[in-house]
Amino acid sequence: MDKRFIIIHSSDIIRKGLWAILRESFHDEFILLKDINGINDYSGLSSLQLFVFLEQDVFSRESKDFITRVIDACQEIQYLAIADYSEKLKTEKSISIYQPTSEIVLLVKSIIEKKKPETVQISELSEREKDVLSLVALGHSNKEIAEKLFISIHTVITHRKHITEKLGIKSISGLTVYAILNKLIDTENIDPSSLI
Repeated sequence: MDKRFIIIHSSDIIRKGLWAILRESFHDEFILLKDINGINDYSGLSSLQLFVFLEQDVFSRESKDFITRVIDACQEIQYLAIADYSEKLKTEKSISIYQPTSEIVLLVKSIIEKKKPETVQISELSEREKDVLSLVALGHSNKEIAEKLFISIHTVITHRKHITEKLGIKSISGLTVYAILNKLIDTENIDPSSLI
């Protein structure tokens, strides 16, 4: 059965950040919407398995009923609420914007495979890895990072490899979103042109 992911969130950075995280593990079609009314344009999603990520503020029985009415021919719809708080979530059908990428991916995989999510020990980044990650997220090259941290380029590459393995994030945009959400960098320090 074909899958499709629909991410509905008013924040561009959360909507696009979640998309950047998920598209590395799931090579299905993604629909990104700013609000729930945008779903009206997608009524032809029959014989699909849909995964709808909905902003916590609009996550309710009424919103789910609305989406189900618009997309009445699809075979299965799974919902996940996107919460913007970091406390322990009360339901397995929620993700927090503060959760590590690997936990989000594991939760979605467990829903797809219809089994209970595993509890995973996420490796913590070392202080040096956090330094490297914040400079990567700010758009610095390996050479610039090596110069700023007084380490070799080879060491920078090794740190980046470890960061990617620990977080499960390969793209610079995904690493940037992770760094922002985990308060490793201040968004005012980001030069948008360096991320293009």
